[in-house]
Amino acid sequence: MRLTRAAVAATSLGAAAALPRVLCCHGGGTNEAIMRVQTAKLRRTLKSEAEFVFVEGALEQTYIDPAVAARFDGPFLSWYDVEHDAYEGTREPAAYLRALMDESVTVRYPHAEEAMTRLEEAVERHRPDTLLGFSQGAILITLLTAAHLAAGRPPSWSHNVLVCGMPVRANAFAPLFSAPLDFPATVAQGRDDPFYEWCRQLAGQYASAEYLEFPDGHRFPHGQADTDALADSVRRGLPHGALVLTT
Repeated sequence: MRLTRAAVAATSLGAAAALPRVLCCHGGGTNEAIMRVQTAKLRRTLKSEAEFVFVEGALEQTYIDPAVAARFDGPFLSWYDVEHDAYEGTREPAAYLRALMDESVTVRYPHAEEAMTRLEEAVERHRPDTLLGFSQGAILITLLTAAHLAAGRPPSWSHNVLVCGMPVRANAFAPLFSAPLDFPATVAQGRDDPFYEWCRQLAGQYASAEYLEFPDGHRFPHGQADTDALADSVRRGLPHGALVLTT
């Protein structure tokens, strides 16, 4: 008996071949149910090519976007908190964006280490081929990838797909980004995102990220053509075939 690699739907023994796996990380102040809605078109497009699994953050949020709270049930979760020493006392997006883009402002991610551990445990449990993150989930994926590379432990997964993510900004983690990350990544960004100018800089934290833009705001692409483009990026990061037993 020997092992060969073939892209097939079932083995000669009649058992279905396992699909490659995509582990999904939601954005801040949301949850798995919301991420399932956000990824619905992408998952339908790839339904015969990949299995999507989900992991949630552990921090329950007290401030929730009213539009989110009106449509979905809680709890609403984040991966970590964000603190900075400027423009305190406001949740206005423009002020928050100014703080992130001002290099003189110190930014902190309380509970980020716990979030990295939580994601690492999910990776060990699900053994994904690709990590897919939205917004804060994309930041966390980038942070965990950087920690692996800095420790000389190549990630067990092979591709990051980052939708409406932002660069890792917390000062404590700056040493992890002294050079761009040498790891396959796709960065997808909506042109109408209020954080567009900041989000598009995430690609610069990778040595050779694929960069996609779509005509939407801070959300997954809505149009089918843009969904197809994102799906193509996911496909390119998946294994090309399953290991099949032959005699």
